[in-house]
Amino acid sequence: GPVTRVVYDGATEMVHVLGRTQDGSASTIYVIEPHARSVYADAQLPIEPTAWAMDAARMYPTDDRQQIVVFDGAGSVATVDVGQHEFAWRLPGVIAGVLMAGFLFLLARILFRRRSVAIFVAILCAADGMLFVQSRIGMNDAYVGLGIVAAYTLFAAIWTGAWQRRGAFWLAMPLIGVFLGLALASKWVALYAIGGMGILILVRSALGRFLTVAVLIAMTAVLGYLAINVPAGSGFGNLPFVAIMVGLTVVAVVANVLHPLAWSLDEIRFAIRAPMVAGGAGIAALLATGNAMKPLVLPEAAADVGGTAAAAASAAAASAAASASAAAVAAVNTSVIPFSTPMEVAIGLLLLGPLAWLGFVIAARFGFGPFAPAPAADDLAALLPAPAPPPSADWLRLGSRLGIPVVWMIACLLVLPVGLYVLSYVPWSFIDNHRLFAEWPNGHSGQSLTDLTGAMYAYHNNLTAPHAAASPWWAWLFDLKPVWFYQEGLAGNTTAAIYDAGNLVIWWLGLPAMGFAAWQAFQRRSLPLALIMIGFAFQWISWARIDRAAFQYHYYTSLPFLILALAYFLSELCHGASPRTWLLARISAGVAVLGPALFWLFDRPLCGFVGVEKANANSQACPAVIPQFLLTTQTAAMALVVGLAVIVVVRQFGRLGAEAAILERGSTRDREAGSTSGALLPLAITAAVAIFLTVGIRLVVPDVPLLTVDRIPVEPIVLVLGIPAVLIAAFVATARDARRFVTGAVVAIVGW
Repeated sequence: GPVTRVVYDGATEMVHVLGRTQDGSASTIYVIEPHARSVYADAQLPIEPTAWAMDAARMYPTDDRQQIVVFDGAGSVATVDVGQHEFAWRLPGVIAGVLMAGFLFLLARILFRRRSVAIFVAILCAADGMLFVQSRIGMNDAYVGLGIVAAYTLFAAIWTGAWQRRGAFWLAMPLIGVFLGLALASKWVALYAIGGMGILILVRSALGRFLTVAVLIAMTAVLGYLAINVPAGSGFGNLPFVAIMVGLTVVAVVANVLHPLAWSLDEIRFAIRAPMVAGGAGIAALLATGNAMKPLVLPEAAADVGGTAAAAASAAAASAAASASAAAVAAVNTSVIPFSTPMEVAIGLLLLGPLAWLGFVIAARFGFGPFAPAPAADDLAALLPAPAPPPSADWLRLGSRLGIPVVWMIACLLVLPVGLYVLSYVPWSFIDNHRLFAEWPNGHSGQSLTDLTGAMYAYHNNLTAPHAAASPWWAWLFDLKPVWFYQEGLAGNTTAAIYDAGNLVIWWLGLPAMGFAAWQAFQRRSLPLALIMIGFAFQWISWARIDRAAFQYHYYTSLPFLILALAYFLSELCHGASPRTWLLARISAGVAVLGPALFWLFDRPLCGFVGVEKANANSQACPAVIPQFLLTTQTAAMALVVGLAVIVVVRQFGRLGAEAAILERGSTRDREAGSTSGALLPLAITAAVAIFLTVGIRLVVPDVPLLTVDRIPVEPIVLVLGIPAVLIAAFVATARDARRFVTGAVVAIVGW
């Protein structure tokens, strides 16, 4: 309708226009989101305005009323709140984040009998900064995270046998597919979860393990070649990814040899008959449709199969992707290579069955495969563990029930998610002449979903420009480069910031916990720990192949599995871990205490190693210097208080160590009940006194400048401040009480 006045709100970056309601009966103020040109809200006015004003003060957010004030000729006044529009699109993300934490708690209860694991999971979820920020920033990571965790929760229930009621498999699989479809509609990284669940299903059967190793070998060959096939003069390519793929293949082979599974009759029949049935059906269908000799073509694949459909978080990046779409689609659609004919593929499938049988016969002569006899007593193979029996759940045995469960799994884990992905674009197809496919919606002739998907893939595949906020996939483990989502200087020397940082204690202790979980998954043949490891590996290691600029928030979907591993690790310590596990925990915690000081101390060589200057010339992060140091009377007094408090704390830590040594020798049993607990009281008193004096200094001592020094190297300061860190690390590394250690870890996590 007609618009009479327009104002722009610099705080919310929204446009407000004065117009008429749809029926023209009254004045209203419409709200427009300028990037998407979307009119998404309006406020009907109770008066006919003769004047209006925007009462907003962007630089003074604490005093900003964020209102439009409207006046009429009679002196009446109306106000419209215009500062809370983001609530509408942030609330769903908050709900998704809360639901993901709930599903993660439920997943822990399904995987482990100990309630303590789930309780630790809840604490870790509430204490991690990235989970908090991503749940309220309005990005789409919260939605894909919810879909992945919810899908894994249902999957774990049937995969581990926790849900064994009749029909559980047939009912759960479609629900898992729905969750994966909703996740895929949010971000393409849901494909990693689909692949992870596929592998988890395959490793439960002997035939599945064979297929897993075969797929790993094929992926290592194809993706490894693509990773190192780079233009001359541009280096050796992505060698770390090739090493990772080779390592994963070796691990899969070794695990299968040391923990073998027996073949079931269902699997043998399926391996021989399924390709023959598929090939025969394909030949019949091709002959009936007349497409037998039509050449197959594939897009000329480049590197990345995994970028994200919406990795550009800002409207500017999305706009850049859209503007490049025409050329990108043309490149994708015209770069094709001849592959084969459908008839040749069908004949190949038909012949694969007899070849599988022949392979089983030949392998049996060398002592491998389903037809191999039991090894003789003097054979080295007799030293290996006997094969475990096939899984009791028939849907995990490929080929059971004539292969119908396999078809059901493919339909639910692949077809259904892709279908929901397509359906999610129905609203998109009804705007700007877009079309979902062919000429639907009727009369639309613009960009199709196929073109859009190709453009998105081409954008991410060809994105080579560096970004100052980008970080490599391996750096995410250590929280080395969190993303500053927002940074704004405001009036009165105040600053607003949104910082997507993880909880260092969770992330750093999670690494040894993940290693411990991986080892225990192998040693104990633990299904829950195997699910955690494979889920984490698929969501994180897949990024090793991505060559485009990536950011630490891409680690978001890996975090749930890291949290599960750490919660399990803490629970093991509480319930009496082995001496080696207890040593791993103490050494890891001690190193974590020293971690910040070590990173500052070795900042310069680390900056050179990762090439900070190449990615971001004249970066303020390197070299490590304090731009300006200002010493005032207040800071000097507070430094004195903190220094004295540190000395007192160090002495008290030494006294605690002596008390613990006495109790360890058992020479003063009459003091066991309260001696160490009593020694903790001075620590609390010291902390309270230090806080009281610090607050008093801020209130009483005038803030007068004493000394100003520019560009101070941090290394000497770190060496001085690292002394108490070394003492605390030594105290942690020599701890004797595992439960108190866990309590301290939880306190550190929540405190951080």
